[in-house]
Amino acid sequence: MKYANKIVLRVFSNPKDDEIAIRTGLFFLSSYTKGELESEKLKVDEIKAKGFNEKTIEILTLELIKDRHCNHFLKFLNENLTNEQRQTLIEQTDRLDDNIDFFIRFEKESLFRKEFKIIESGDCFHVRISLAVFPKNKMSSHKLVKEIFSN
Repeated sequence: MKYANKIVLRVFSNPKDDEIAIRTGLFFLSSYTKGELESEKLKVDEIKAKGFNEKTIEILTLELIKDRHCNHFLKFLNENLTNEQRQTLIEQTDRLDDNIDFFIRFEKESLFRKEFKIIESGDCFHVRISLAVFPKNKMSSHKLVKEIFSN
């Protein structure tokens, strides 16, 4: 079954961040190693931007578009979240925007330790899941989110 049209993983790397740890965290979150990303022809896009205090930050983005990549990610995510975390994602309706995109944030430091800690704000990895629903409305979307994150 198709659950997502696209999944975008994004992280903002500050000058104080360990660049290797950031990339390793992004690879871990994606469920692919650097070599697997290359063999799957998936590319991490890098953009430099000005952050607070005019410091240069780097934005790393990985887009999963193919169904097999999206399903692989969602399976990996489900396997690594606790029952309580999955239940929280199902219950929090504010994670869904008007475009029917579902958002999750994971704390950076936890992902560096290969642990998933969902947070609401702060220094984090961002996940945006563009849900594959029809009709494209919040009721259908909530049903799909429940299906994705139920055991």
